[in-house]
Amino acid sequence: AGMGGTRITIVPADPDEEIPEKANIAGTSDSAKGSSSSTQPAAAATKEDEGALNTEKAVGVGYWIPRHEMVKLMADCIEEHNSEHDCKIDFQMGQDCVAVLPTRATKEGDDASVCVTAQGEDGTLHLHEASLVVGADGMNSKVRGGLAETSADTWRSHRTFNPKKFIQRKWTSPASYLRIKVLQLPPRFEIPNANGKPALKTMSEEIYSLRGVNNGPRDFLFLGLLPMRDNSAVRPTNIV
Repeated sequence: AGMGGTRITIVPADPDEEIPEKANIAGTSDSAKGSSSSTQPAAAATKEDEGALNTEKAVGVGYWIPRHEMVKLMADCIEEHNSEHDCKIDFQMGQDCVAVLPTRATKEGDDASVCVTAQGEDGTLHLHEASLVVGADGMNSKVRGGLAETSADTWRSHRTFNPKKFIQRKWTSPASYLRIKVLQLPPRFEIPNANGKPALKTMSEEIYSLRGVNNGPRDFLFLGLLPMRDNSAVRPTNIV
């Protein structure tokens, strides 16, 4: 049904308030989908809820993928690429980045490539030359750290290089000092409803936002669940 068909349920903080109808990312409720002329948002949506929907529309909807599945998916994609293209991807594991430095241009006007020094589990150093390096190694990125600590003169062949751009900046958020940032809930767990309404049984491919009772700058909290493909899998739940 596309991204607009992904449904989101915003569960109110008040236990005496009924859970509103599910709304899709386009902002229409389940009941509204039955009418071709209706484009009204879900009736129970507040301004805060509409803001959440707009945020989802702005950033798009992703699926939560466990890390081990993501690594397997990446390996499968590389294998598929290598079977179809002459330009091969060399997928290596068990190596830590030690340094990222430019190589010298072969002649005036050439762009210098980049040399990555990596260390294997046995301590052996390996050199990898590339025209593009993606530092996707997390918050404590050694790629970013190496660039931040390198003098601009080292990268003089790269005119726009500025080591200050790679210095890590940190901000304090309501989730900064939480001891637990992710919970694990059972597959298809139920959310109690109010006024005798049946409990809501969750589905893996739908988004859920469970509001907290506090809205202050220091005690605001809600639980967010991104969609998953496997309806029998444990649901990782972000504490926001």
